[in-house]
Amino acid sequence: MPTYSVNVMAISRNLPDDQSLSTPLVSIVWNVIRSYKSENPDDKIPISDEISSHPYHDEFTSFASTNNDYRSPQSRDIISGMISRINFPFELDRLVWNHRFNTIKQLTGVDDMISQILEVINCMVVSGRKKVGLLVTVDKQYTLPHEEYEAKVRARKERDLIDDFMNLNDTLRREMDRVQDQQEALRIRRAYNEQLRRIEDEMRANNISLERTMGNARLLELEAIQESFDQAVTRPRPASRASVEALEKFVLGDGDACLSSICVICMEEMSTGCEVTRMPCSISHMFHGDCIIEWLNRWGHTCPLCKFKLPKEKRNVRKNN
Repeated sequence: MPTYSVNVMAISRNLPDDQSLSTPLVSIVWNVIRSYKSENPDDKIPISDEISSHPYHDEFTSFASTNNDYRSPQSRDIISGMISRINFPFELDRLVWNHRFNTIKQLTGVDDMISQILEVINCMVVSGRKKVGLLVTVDKQYTLPHEEYEAKVRARKERDLIDDFMNLNDTLRREMDRVQDQQEALRIRRAYNEQLRRIEDEMRANNISLERTMGNARLLELEAIQESFDQAVTRPRPASRASVEALEKFVLGDGDACLSSICVICMEEMSTGCEVTRMPCSISHMFHGDCIIEWLNRWGHTCPLCKFKLPKEKRNVRKNN
């Protein structure tokens, strides 16, 4: 069973002061964490997990402190009420008060912890501050055998790198909906590749396997995201919906001038009585209505004959075929 202590530290949050306040305004943020350190004194950096954060603002306005003394019984009740509402996930035993400069003091219990917190608040108020912000960290810290500590360090490193990898692919997915031109897409892809190489290098250095930690199915899904991004920025951009809807559509009559009786898209005849669509290019090329709509949606925003360009659809707007 590993040994542990519950370390408590209260420090100023360095909020901007406000001397216009008639009475001090006190806010406290409690951070509850669990951490692990090695029994080897050479391993000085603990690894930690934040469990929860609990902000309390302006809790002391319910009473007027005498001579700005925040060590009164009412103040103790306020701090005690905060502790009750936090509902700590571990016992507040083996309490240690952490001063600055790594000096520590064994506490006799929760009452002693409350006294230390109120002393810090009182010192800040007596110094003349009107806006007091305090960060109280309560850390249940386990001391582990060196091998067990090293295993936790490796597991944490693996988790962090996997998170980095997943976040990178989530970013690429969002960029796929936003990117507007190929030059920007290439810049995004280069930045993505640089970050990916960094993550992969760290994984190799720490002997972390993506296949082992994520599974082949998840990796295939992420590879599909990368491939979709590349396809999205290299395929022709469809014409905008508004420009397609604005095209001139009519039934071909005997007197309608037409440079060619063949629709070059389907290579079938455009005969009198069929529905055609005219492009707004200088030569007014005409095509079967369905043919040119499919062309503009699937193959790009240009006229098949003269490459006249219609406005492009934005990439984050989905087209309706």
